[in-house]
Amino acid sequence: MNIQRVVKKMKKESSSIIAFCLLMAIILPLPLLNIDKSFFGQMFHDICVATREFVGFSTVFCLLVILFFVFSKYGSVKIGGQYAKPEYSNVSWVSCLIMAGLGIGIVFYCEEPLFHMNSNPYFGNVAGSAEEVAYSLTLFDWTLNAWSMYGVLGVIIAYFHYNKGRELKLSAAFPGRTNRWLKKIVDIVMALGIVAGLTTSLGLGVAQLKGGVEYVFDYDISPYLLMAVIGLVAVWSVNSGLKRGVKWLSNVTSVLIVVMLIVVVVLGYHSFDLKSSFTGYTLRGVKNFAQNFVSYNKFWEEFSDEWAASWAVFYQLWFAAWAAFVAVFLAKISKGRTIRETMIAIVLLPTVLTAIWYGVFGNVGLVVKDELFALMQQNLPHSLFYLLKQLAGESGSVVLSVAVMLTICCIFVTSSDSSSYVVATLLSKDKEVRALNKIVWGCVQCGCAMLLYYCGGLSLIQSASVVLGLAVLVIILLGSVYFIYVLVREDRSKSAKMPFSNLCIVFGSDHYNPLGIVRSLGEIGVSPVVVLVGENPVAIPASKYPQKIHYVKSNEEGLALIKSEYGRRKEKCFILTGSDDTTALLNEHYDELKDDFYFYNCGEQGRLNHFMQKEVLNQLAEDCGVNVARREVVKRGELPKNLRYPIITKAVNSLSTSWKNTMHICHNAEELLGAYKDIEDEDVLLQEYIIKKNELCIDAVACNEGKDVFIPINSFYHRLFDKSYGYYYYFTQFDNKDLTEKISLMLQKAKFTGIFSVEFLVDENDQLYFLEINFRNSTWSHASTAAGYNLVHSWIDATLNGRINRESVNITKLPFNCLVEINEYRANVKTKKISKLQFMKDIRNSDYLTYWNREDNGPFWAIVKNILAKKLPSRRNS
Repeated sequence: MNIQRVVKKMKKESSSIIAFCLLMAIILPLPLLNIDKSFFGQMFHDICVATREFVGFSTVFCLLVILFFVFSKYGSVKIGGQYAKPEYSNVSWVSCLIMAGLGIGIVFYCEEPLFHMNSNPYFGNVAGSAEEVAYSLTLFDWTLNAWSMYGVLGVIIAYFHYNKGRELKLSAAFPGRTNRWLKKIVDIVMALGIVAGLTTSLGLGVAQLKGGVEYVFDYDISPYLLMAVIGLVAVWSVNSGLKRGVKWLSNVTSVLIVVMLIVVVVLGYHSFDLKSSFTGYTLRGVKNFAQNFVSYNKFWEEFSDEWAASWAVFYQLWFAAWAAFVAVFLAKISKGRTIRETMIAIVLLPTVLTAIWYGVFGNVGLVVKDELFALMQQNLPHSLFYLLKQLAGESGSVVLSVAVMLTICCIFVTSSDSSSYVVATLLSKDKEVRALNKIVWGCVQCGCAMLLYYCGGLSLIQSASVVLGLAVLVIILLGSVYFIYVLVREDRSKSAKMPFSNLCIVFGSDHYNPLGIVRSLGEIGVSPVVVLVGENPVAIPASKYPQKIHYVKSNEEGLALIKSEYGRRKEKCFILTGSDDTTALLNEHYDELKDDFYFYNCGEQGRLNHFMQKEVLNQLAEDCGVNVARREVVKRGELPKNLRYPIITKAVNSLSTSWKNTMHICHNAEELLGAYKDIEDEDVLLQEYIIKKNELCIDAVACNEGKDVFIPINSFYHRLFDKSYGYYYYFTQFDNKDLTEKISLMLQKAKFTGIFSVEFLVDENDQLYFLEINFRNSTWSHASTAAGYNLVHSWIDATLNGRINRESVNITKLPFNCLVEINEYRANVKTKKISKLQFMKDIRNSDYLTYWNREDNGPFWAIVKNILAKKLPSRRNS
């Protein structure tokens, strides 16, 4: 038995085991080979020269993809679906994405403009002074080309994970039918790429820290000790998770960087005789970058190969290897944001910060450029601390240098936390990555960095990084093409489905049930005709989706209008109802309507109305093996013969206009006789009252006279009240096969075709008791659409094609919280059953609001305006 458990665990962690073995097979022999360190440097250079054209083409392609999404309609697609909400505040989101992508390199190469000012092939061949060209080349290395890779790959993974339900892995960018082993190989290779990218950053960071300790404290500290300490801190923090540790560290690091910039600016003006202001230097450099951007992207020109191999190509491949991690991390934190918003933020915000960073350090470095550049050639890690000493003096530079080293540590710990999470995610089958996996890979990354540093220093680490960066670029190119293809295909399929040419008629009152039907149709591109019953409607007339609204005073008038205006067409019309009375009315006229209209029915005139009798439904449920509370049907004034108190009184007929007044909870015969005084119906259903913990509601579709039933999700209330319903509920996955069979049997016996909801009471022991079936769209209908299952579309499609399309379900998040916000406020906030603070928390935590809808907010504002209009006159009169 123990062996079987071990084998099962090994299968589950097979990707991690394979990746670890491959990694060890690659790096463990290196100390034994005794290869000259210069070999790795030459190999790194040759790879960059040989692949320059491919790398240049790839980055330009990514930029074009970004522009396509920014300016096309596909940019408005929201990651996670229409109703998804961001899980991170804007500040935390921006901090996380910037810190994940920038990493340690921006600190290590903070005086990069000086390198380019002393040696680059472009000065004299492009516009601008030496300083401007040097600054603009630095921006070329660090901004648009590099970050476009993050933006494209991150959005691809986010879309397929949150919108299509795929795993949060790089293999999500491949078509769904791609061989399983090929996907696994890709994830393993990308995990190794992340390890390579992180070891590059750790190598740079350790070199910078070692140089800082040597320069400031005159102490030769071991780089392996620094790696071990930083690695242990990273492993310690990895358990805090993305929403706490990484978010907090990202925010702290962002603050440290901003403070560092402000301090350098202040000291620069105070200590140095600057040739120009920081703003002037930065703006001139940015302008030069824009002027020469096309020239810098002429990756086929051989005269700049040597420079590009050392700078642009290396950076872009390093960023590509790092993209294997950053893209998955960005995908994880970008739910609830549009493709356009995400891509713009990922590309432009870091570009702005990078421009400011190099504008500040580049301008300050010009004052001591000769001494600083000489030191950069001798010992690059010392150069930053030399500059700080010139700025702040002997004593002040110590404080500033310690702050810089602390910032470097924070950046690496943030990167290590995130990359350990991503590596474990890529290699694990678990939906939620276990802490042990993250800790193990955190330790592995640190150990690999030590070994690679020992074998070949920074050159070997960089060589490993650029090789895997090439593999990531291939995935980005192929994934981009496939992603655009999927979006275009879905857009076309929606357009093709839009007019099933059959007209859709929504028949009912100005209530959120019919409003939900209107929206469910509108969101698939169908503009329904609405026959609106009642006086002074407010919400539905304000919706943008109806093509035409007929106002009638009664259901009978509405039915007569439907028959006269829309009967006898070439194609049958669909009539969708959200109330019992309109559903019953249609079935009373089944024979005269069936040839011209599709509507919810039981196959013959009056049959559906028969099953609207509660006792008929109770008996049907019992016959099908569903649990029903004990009950009796009595005449008003009669006492029960075989029931135990407490008892609840109910209307026998679902169509009773006084059903709310009929419901009473009675603890004895005296209370029951008193309750009869408020009951108008002659026949009353008495049922033993069961203390309920919750209510289970199932909304689904049945076709082919109940022979085909599909139930993917169900809902529960977040809270209930003694004498009223709550309006805050949530969807979960429905996987009760036994109950599915029983409900299907009930509908099959009733021969029902249409949309329905079944409600069950859940007692304190989690026992289910049947309550009722509503043969119509319910309160939860459009919320179900928002969760990923469009009941209205599913029924129409099933009616036209003869079967329910189970593949049309696209549920990406469960549990899915929903709130009928206006009703909740009126029924439970104003009556002080819940506090206003709790109400605001519920709104914030809701994935779906019934009235407020970003795409169709007219009904919400119309109701608010109507409420205010009723209040204002009374206030004026007072």
